[in-house]
Amino acid sequence: MVPSRARLLLLSTTAVLAGAFARPASSQIIRGQVLDATDGRTLALAQVMLLPVDGDSVLQGVVASEEGGFELRLRGAGTYRLRAELLGYASVTSLPFHVESRQIRSVELRMDREVIVLSPLTVVAERTESVTMTDVRRRERLGFGTFLFREDLEARSGSRLEEILVASGLTVSHYLHSPENKARGLGGTVADPSSGLIPIPLVSARQAGLRQCYSSIYLNGARVVTGDQLHDSLRVEMALERSFDIFQLRPEEIEAIEIYRGPAQVPAEFGGVGSDCGVVALWSREGRFEWRAANHDPPPARLRVGASIGRQRLSGYLPPEAGVSFEATASVAALSRVGASAFLGLGQFTLPAGVVSYLTQLDEEVPHDVGATTLTLLSAGIGPRVALRQTHRVRPVLSARFLVASRSFSAPTTRNDRPTRFRSRGWGVGLAGALEADLGGRLTAEVTLGWSGYSFAPFPLLAAVWKLHGSRWSGTALQVGASWGLDPRSP
Repeated sequence: MVPSRARLLLLSTTAVLAGAFARPASSQIIRGQVLDATDGRTLALAQVMLLPVDGDSVLQGVVASEEGGFELRLRGAGTYRLRAELLGYASVTSLPFHVESRQIRSVELRMDREVIVLSPLTVVAERTESVTMTDVRRRERLGFGTFLFREDLEARSGSRLEEILVASGLTVSHYLHSPENKARGLGGTVADPSSGLIPIPLVSARQAGLRQCYSSIYLNGARVVTGDQLHDSLRVEMALERSFDIFQLRPEEIEAIEIYRGPAQVPAEFGGVGSDCGVVALWSREGRFEWRAANHDPPPARLRVGASIGRQRLSGYLPPEAGVSFEATASVAALSRVGASAFLGLGQFTLPAGVVSYLTQLDEEVPHDVGATTLTLLSAGIGPRVALRQTHRVRPVLSARFLVASRSFSAPTTRNDRPTRFRSRGWGVGLAGALEADLGGRLTAEVTLGWSGYSFAPFPLLAAVWKLHGSRWSGTALQVGASWGLDPRSP
């Protein structure tokens, strides 16, 4: 049994050791807040640093909370200083203060606002013109026409486009749009403001002995209004709507204006249909009214039908001699220059006597000496059609086709007086390039050069021969024709 005095010493030692291990390693704490010295509001996210009493080395650092509070746990007692820094405020350092062992010390740091003076900043802006404006400057140097640029238009800020054109020497007449006027087309302007109809401005020039002459209008290089549209009862409504939209442009939305008063001044870029009465070309500033470019240069009509005739030559194994080909076409413009076309073709060719005899030699009912005969080639197809930019009334057109075809010829038989018809079917592809010349109104003349490749099945009655020799032909054709434009939107 342990003596009572020894037991008391053991208990005291155990308590001391337990207290030593239970006490945290950092029992000295500095708590505080960072405040605005002017109005006393708390400052969030200030950087607070613990410094020794005799130096600037940072012992610890912490960032103040959203409420401006901070807390530092020290390793030991001692004398310290605190420094606070925050953007927009002058840094502040506290006076030295002593922290006792196991002491919680409260500190308040007040910061004065500081105006940060930045070095002067000079912004230099240089405006560069687009490639299209380079072309406008080039045309200006040629000395034809009148040109207005951004600086000229900015000097007339607040004016309407109509006023700017009149000040430049043009005549702007007004057309009052109504169903009655639409039905009879634009024979002249109507100037009766009391009617309550919307007056649509048009750039016009009266010609002696002729009807009113209207200038074509271009926007961003795209033709949107032409004089022939304004004299066509089927297209006048569309032309008037576009002219109305164009005249809503404000000077601050326009980069440049080109004005050509007659065909002698009009450059090649704006030549062609509708340039006889002059051209007004507008260029909008970058990013403005770009949607209008998608509506430009409509085809003379949305729907066209036509016919052509020409010479076609076929090549391959045992082809006929060159013959005459006829073709009927119909095309629909889905966009301003892109559409689809369908065609139906008929070709008449002479199949030489030797070829006919060779092809029919295995048929016992066909005489050996048949002689020459006519081969008929029927084809039909559909494909895309792309019209390029029109220049001086001429427009290049490219088209592709997927087609189905049938070829046939007849040969007499010894069994009866009725000849035997040899026929086979096939398919193919085709490519064509054409030049369309606008003859005025809705009539267009066309010259087409095309190539087609055919893959035919054997003639059923002559399969023994044709299975061995194949049946692929290719053909080239040069055709001339005409087409007539229709507008499905008209009554």
